[in-house]
Amino acid sequence: MGLGKTAQALAAVRRLIRTGTVGWGLVVVPGTLVANWIAEGRRWAPELCLVAVRPIGKDRERTWRRSAGRAHLLITNYEQMREPPSIFRDSPPDLLIADEAHRLRRAESQAMRGFRTLRSARLWLLTGTPVERSAEDLAVLMSLLEPRRFSPDDRKLHASSLRARARSFVLRRRKDDVLSELPPVVENEEQLDLTVIQRHAYRNAAIEYQRESASGSRSYLALFTRLTALCDIEPKSGSSAKLDRIVELIEQIANAGEKAVVFSHLLRPLRELSRRLTETQRGHVMIYGDLGMSERQAAISRFKRDSECVALLASSRVGSEGLTLIEANHAIFVNRWWNPSGNKQARDRLVRIGQEKTVWVWTFVCRGTVETRLRTILRAKTETFKDLVEAIAMDSSTPEVSRLAEQEARRDT
Repeated sequence: MGLGKTAQALAAVRRLIRTGTVGWGLVVVPGTLVANWIAEGRRWAPELCLVAVRPIGKDRERTWRRSAGRAHLLITNYEQMREPPSIFRDSPPDLLIADEAHRLRRAESQAMRGFRTLRSARLWLLTGTPVERSAEDLAVLMSLLEPRRFSPDDRKLHASSLRARARSFVLRRRKDDVLSELPPVVENEEQLDLTVIQRHAYRNAAIEYQRESASGSRSYLALFTRLTALCDIEPKSGSSAKLDRIVELIEQIANAGEKAVVFSHLLRPLRELSRRLTETQRGHVMIYGDLGMSERQAAISRFKRDSECVALLASSRVGSEGLTLIEANHAIFVNRWWNPSGNKQARDRLVRIGQEKTVWVWTFVCRGTVETRLRTILRAKTETFKDLVEAIAMDSSTPEVSRLAEQEARRDT
């Protein structure tokens, strides 16, 4: 993540189009990244025509028929591929690119079923996190890339066997390869005590769960979710040890002339933080899923350009993919998601080529709470990722990938 997959893909597209190998392509991205791809295309491939296509309603098929083949790259979102336009059965794109391809890791999802009906001469899956949960994630992606060789059932293989089979289809650029171009990163995990109000609410939630257990109507997952939310903020009063500390941090960051991005997968803490920052007259903006695309772009633009806007408050789902936020050098996590790759995605909006400052990453664990258990889960999942994905890059320094790349280059020329 943050090492230029979009730029590299555009450079490769330019080459294939220049040599006549590819006539036109389709790029499928999360909806939040459509505008980003258009902007990156203007920057890295200005001679190519990139057009966003996201039709809805009764004119959808007509729009796609009018658009197919009329630009070098059509950019669309995953929702369009749940039921691919019928034009693709007769005139598929020469090249199909799936950005943030880990979105396809569920074999039975509508998007995956739609993708399996597309027949393009070339398919590129771009992702910094091909494994988010387990070996099945990688197996599913490989079954889309090479359905005759791979199956979702390959998840049952030992990690070393799955790695060996996938290796020649994976080109992975690691941060170790470009360390001189990346900023130093300082990780800070702070231990906090719940406020008195939070502690009281936390204890009451645990007692209520015990009563439900006695009556046979308990749900451990629901309890876990409720308790982790209480570690962030007590909803009625807004009391929060984390937000108390984050307000202090943002004050220090602003005084140093720097900026911060605050991530949370829950909106309530971000809204309360926004209220507090407004009271202290600290400039900030907020992005979340229900915000319109133009509003979201305007907020990000203000954060990047306005020196008085010191904080971007971002829903983790919206702010963790595809954005480049190197104007900030502090990543603050109100909470962390169950998938370590998602947390890393968010962090690497700042830890990217082009970042000129040391990046500070701030996370919090409330003492004596379920957050200590979540930390253990994240560490275990991180080890799974290392066993499968990082090992591919490590044990291929890639003679095989290099050989295949050379073959492809000779074929293209």
